[in-house]
Amino acid sequence: MSTEHAREKPASSPTLSVCLIVKNEAERLPSAVESVKGVATEVVVVDTGSGDDTVPVARSLGARVLEIQWQDDFSHARNASLEAATGDWILCLDADEKLAPGQQGKLRRLLSGRADACYVMIRSPMAGHRRGQTFVHAFQRLFRNRPQYRYQGRVHEQIYPALSAAGARLVFSDLEIDHSGYALAPHFQESKLRRNLELLHLDFQDRPDDGFVCYHLGETYALLGEAEKARRCYDLALRLGNLPPGHTASTHQNLASILLRLRELDPAVEEAEEALKLNPVIPTPLLILASALCQRGEHRSAIRTADRYLKKCRHVSRQVSGQASGQTPVLMTFEPDPARAFLIRGESYLQLGELHEAQADAERVITHNPEWPEGYRLLARVAGAGDSPARALAAVDAAIGKNPQAGLYGCQGLLRIKVGDFAAAAQSYRHLLELDPGSHEAHRRLAGLYHKMGDVSQAREHLAEFRSMYQGPGAVAAAPFPPDPKKGRHAGNAD
Repeated sequence: MSTEHAREKPASSPTLSVCLIVKNEAERLPSAVESVKGVATEVVVVDTGSGDDTVPVARSLGARVLEIQWQDDFSHARNASLEAATGDWILCLDADEKLAPGQQGKLRRLLSGRADACYVMIRSPMAGHRRGQTFVHAFQRLFRNRPQYRYQGRVHEQIYPALSAAGARLVFSDLEIDHSGYALAPHFQESKLRRNLELLHLDFQDRPDDGFVCYHLGETYALLGEAEKARRCYDLALRLGNLPPGHTASTHQNLASILLRLRELDPAVEEAEEALKLNPVIPTPLLILASALCQRGEHRSAIRTADRYLKKCRHVSRQVSGQASGQTPVLMTFEPDPARAFLIRGESYLQLGELHEAQADAERVITHNPEWPEGYRLLARVAGAGDSPARALAAVDAAIGKNPQAGLYGCQGLLRIKVGDFAAAAQSYRHLLELDPGSHEAHRRLAGLYHKMGDVSQAREHLAEFRSMYQGPGAVAAAPFPPDPKKGRHAGNAD
């Protein structure tokens, strides 16, 4: 299959079918459909058993609706939508996606081009521990309507194998889709991930030698916060070695990130460097590498690596879309995140005792991401190491006034302790517990503050809560997949 940059010919008015599969998406579906009005010849919606108003809403939007029984198989539903499509081209969307603003002209030009299928850039803001980051993934969502182009896989369904087998001419484009599915409220996100996990395990039972299934298992466990299981899955994906183009470097990168979370710093450095060796264009491994070096105490190296990341980020947008001259397009990465690079630099400067530089980087973090508490936390720690907490406290107070967050109250509490206002500090940590009842650090601080203020009863109560949380509920049994972790590249502790 040939892969090249799109070369366009004069428009010939080709038709476009936009195909969606949905369930209980009455609220989000209108945004997806409205985004393609004026360029879509038809919208085909396959409903897999909605219990809300999805079907009447879809019909009111002018969509042609097919109602089918859900068979625990996204490819089955996706292919049903393709069978129903009548356009010359097909664009596949989900209800939590929409064509980005200003993209309709790009889409029309691609429909008149010589390609058989196009990579489309999907941008996904993240939640959880990656909040503030945006994942960018190039995917084959736009392709000619041909019977041999069909999806496979129960979940994270793929059309690339069919395109490859048919010898399709596949091009890179900078067409953009906005995806909100990774920024869901935690309980919705976990429900979606647990559903995907069940389907992935079914795929793994059918195809235990498929590295791509293992890769997606690793992704899912990582998003669920189950780092040890994610590590095993990424290890197995790399051992199997049959990943699609672009995914080997990404797997090394994601494994490095998981190892960093597990505080296995030397292997994290090794995997980040391997990702950079395989694809020098992607910037995220540099950020992981800088963080690992900082945690290893190699602060000068961490600062230099963070600087390399910041320099590379200036060009990453063109590299992602494959438009940078002489560069291999990046199929998946995170959009530039200078706030995290400045945070690593600031932490390194703080550890080196260079407080002026540390404060400057903390302020840069806040400038780039004013809603992220880590910049304020760093600013508070810098102030704590020096003699001027008032400026940092004023910044934290202002941030809380705009957007109260648990992390900001923690920063405020630290700074109030620094200035000796223990009663106000205790109030900060009580606010923190209102937003985050599981914060053992808040209980620890409150125990100490109440002890200083002579309230022994309250001090004992919070100390007991801290000890209970710190000890935790005990070890969680490991999942049986993948088997024999000692054979992995970075086996960690056996269960």
